[in-house]
Amino acid sequence: MNAAYTRNQAPGAIPNGAVVEKVNTKQGDTHPDGARATVVVSFGPVDELPGRYFYFVEWEDLPGLPVGIGGDRIGIPERQNGKES
Repeated sequence: MNAAYTRNQAPGAIPNGAVVEKVNTKQGDTHPDGARATVVVSFGPVDELPGRYFYFVEWEDLPGLPVGIGGDRIGIPERQNGKES
């Protein structure tokens, strides 16, 4: 089954295509802090949201399956592809 979704990129959000890593892991989360993903969609800013943005990302271990996550739960890693950010 092929899914279709928007490629929306919210102004001021982490850009689509950026590599991010999980932060603020909570009990029951599938991915631990440091797990990497690629941003595919962003929405916001919404003042009522922690982190002000909501994203869909594709985790490295789940390519092709966009998963929703709040902006307070992902961050730009210090190193991307072996280079300092």
